[in-house]
Amino acid sequence: MFKSALKGLISVTDLSLIQLGEFCSKISEASLPARGLPIRNAIGWSLPHVGLPRDSSFFASAKTYGQAIGPWRKAFEKLLTQRAPLLAKQRSNGQPIDPEEMHQRLIENSESIDAAAQPTLEAFINAPMGDDSITWDVAQLEWEEHGVHFIFEKPRERQQGLANSTIYFFEHDCADSEVLAEGWRKHLEDLKRVSAVQTGTTRTKSSSSSIAATSNKIPSYMPAGKRSSLASRSSARTSLKAS
Repeated sequence: MFKSALKGLISVTDLSLIQLGEFCSKISEASLPARGLPIRNAIGWSLPHVGLPRDSSFFASAKTYGQAIGPWRKAFEKLLTQRAPLLAKQRSNGQPIDPEEMHQRLIENSESIDAAAQPTLEAFINAPMGDDSITWDVAQLEWEEHGVHFIFEKPRERQQGLANSTIYFFEHDCADSEVLAEGWRKHLEDLKRVSAVQTGTTRTKSSSSSIAATSNKIPSYMPAGKRSSLASRSSARTSLKAS
């Protein structure tokens, strides 16, 4: 199983012999009685040594991560694509992450983020791009257990509907990529469409019923000409949504 994990990793990234040796050494260290982690957890614990955030429970599923190389390859590819860029304050498409947004998420999720980890995350947010020392400190925090992931999540991803958030979980957060069968994925996609239609209908009815009272909702201190213009634009937007 350990060989399968290494083969899966090597197949998706180029590591020097020194990096690979350090990674293996840390896995061995984590498996010793002093730390006592099972081998799969030890691999997740050692992820910072291959440029990834620590996540000791990521490979915990014995059903998924066994002798087959495929699941290991997919998992490492997913981690390298989605999480490695975050340590450089970038999205997977290379777009920089706004420090102000991360700081806001840190505040909003302070109850869910480990208190001891918050000063490190604060320093990471405030550090200039390329500060390897603080990046290393963040990588050694537990992604799930310490709540590191909260500072990177977009608000719209946390506010989406049940079907959408379920799909997002299996695509981005779930370690076992084979759990969500294609049939269930199709069912969730259908639920998303139904929910979107119902939400759109509700919003349209609500908007239509409020058009008559639009002038009462526009601030009275605005000039009459501007109030009329704003009411016209509101009516036009509602008509477009309805169509």
